Amino acid sequence: MEWQIGVGSALFLENEPGAAAEIFGTVLPSARARLTPGEFDKFLEWWGTATSQTASLLTGDARTRQFEKLRDAAAVELERNPLSRPATYWVVVATRGAGDLEGAWAAAVAGWIRAGAQPPGRQLRADLDTFVTQTLIPERAQVRAGQRPDARTPVAEMAALNEEWRALTSRWTSED
Repeated sequence: MEWQIGVGSALFLENEPGAAAEIFGTVLPSARARLTPGEFDKFLEWWGTATSQTASLLTGDARTRQFEKLRDAAAVELERNPLSRPATYWVVVATRGAGDLEGAWAAAVAGWIRAGAQPPGRQLRADLDTFVTQTLIPERAQVRAGQRPDARTPVAEMAALNEEWRALTSRWTSED
């Protein structure tokens, strides 16, 4: 297993995320049992990054399937460890990548709230905030305004969604 993780890491660093994701994915079940929690979180982060990069290069159903695979595996890890930072993050990213913007929003809100109950929660919240404000909110604003993805983002809808996110994160930050 250690050898495969090493090979997957080398492939990732050599800009071969597809091959890295395949190797990481095959050792994911045994890695959970054999790595320390900290090592497993790092492994899960690398696997999620490689899988997401691979999915982002695809189009249509292939892209959706790859993001669904990432979402489903991250969700399993989140069920095993509800405070897993990488699993929380990858569920949000992969749900969005699979085309479910409202599901990604719900996962981001839940992740933000859960992050308040854990020591590394500050970094997870920063990561979620960046993803939500730079990716998810603009896409949700376009959908709500009925615009094509390549159209300019509707300013009023984006402002309303940003305000909704800020109000929610402020409310849950003060109650931590």
